[in-house]
Amino acid sequence: MKKVAVLTPTRGRPMECERFLMSVNATANEHALTTVVLYIDSDDPKLEEYKHILENEKYNGVSVVIGDRKPLGQCWNQMARYTDADILMMGNDDAIFQSIHWDDVLRIWDQKYPDGIYVLYPDDMSGNFRCTFPAVSRTWIDTLGYFVPEIFEFLANDTYIERVGNWIGRIHFLPQIQLEHLHFAFGKSQMDETYAEHRRSGATKRDVNILGMNAERIYQDVNKLKAKMR
Repeated sequence: MKKVAVLTPTRGRPMECERFLMSVNATANEHALTTVVLYIDSDDPKLEEYKHILENEKYNGVSVVIGDRKPLGQCWNQMARYTDADILMMGNDDAIFQSIHWDDVLRIWDQKYPDGIYVLYPDDMSGNFRCTFPAVSRTWIDTLGYFVPEIFEFLANDTYIERVGNWIGRIHFLPQIQLEHLHFAFGKSQMDETYAEHRRSGATKRDVNILGMNAERIYQDVNKLKAKMR
């Protein structure tokens, strides 16, 4: 049975991170084969609070990468290299799993594609039906050389995967997995410094522009993946 890992960067939100970990514990079926990998900045002002939470033995299965602060794409790729999981899913500290045995659903869909080329994404319960938390296989990562391209400051990594998935015709919305995104834009949380920092710096606009200028890169990734598809 394949291993599933949810790659989850977190900053300044130890309580929200624990809420996310609790939701994984409460909903996953194969706990020995389903884990979370956290990336925590070494300069996070709440680093000691994170460490205190992770001392709890019920989170022994959680992997933690503590490193320099860097763009989210680099964090996700470092987490992907840190784990040996077969199916890797994008996670956030402002989300909670609401569906029982979501990890088994990912495994079932993985089996539909022996070549390992696909994008799966849950219902983030925003009503937008966007690919907010994409899941791909280890084969996908090995083929492209990364989980996400390291071209964005923080936004658009999920959208990049979504566009590639659409171009190869292997993207699937999984309504039976509900991973609720408690984003401030949906009125489900308050604006905090973690949300505000990149928006204040103009990174959001820059990342949108970068996405628009990288059609050639998307085309190259599509061709690599199509060459692997059976």
